[in-house]
Amino acid sequence: MKKALLLPLIAAFHVDAAPASIEGTWGVSWACNRGPGCPAGEDVFQLELRTSGDQACAKLLASARGGNKVEEDEDGQPPSIVGRFTGAAATVAYTSNWGGHGVASIKVDGDSLRWNVLWHDEGESYVPLVAVLRRESGENRSPWRAFDCPQ
Repeated sequence: MKKALLLPLIAAFHVDAAPASIEGTWGVSWACNRGPGCPAGEDVFQLELRTSGDQACAKLLASARGGNKVEEDEDGQPPSIVGRFTGAAATVAYTSNWGGHGVASIKVDGDSLRWNVLWHDEGESYVPLVAVLRRESGENRSPWRAFDCPQ
């Protein structure tokens, strides 16, 4: 009888935490299609993810038009991506240094991280709407110094 009463209480105090494997540098690159405003080159999307309990935060690097448009979080500035985990996925808000804002979901799926923008305003941003990122290592590791998620 006591067990039956305690289980709902324990479940009520359960806090979702970030999957252990989500922290680190994730990235993807693709060839510019040489269309208007894209003479040649490669575009990138890179996230440096951190967690604290159920909180997620990230610094980002995104380019468009063959690297002609770039947005990047600066060292010493707070992360431009912040949110919370629910199970293995996080919903995050992002702010572009070009003025745009949005909400995205991130989820680890095997050795991939899936990024999907759920909503964005009309402000300028070069964050991709959908991306599948891979964990990066070696010289492709994060260009940012250590940072923590804001409380």
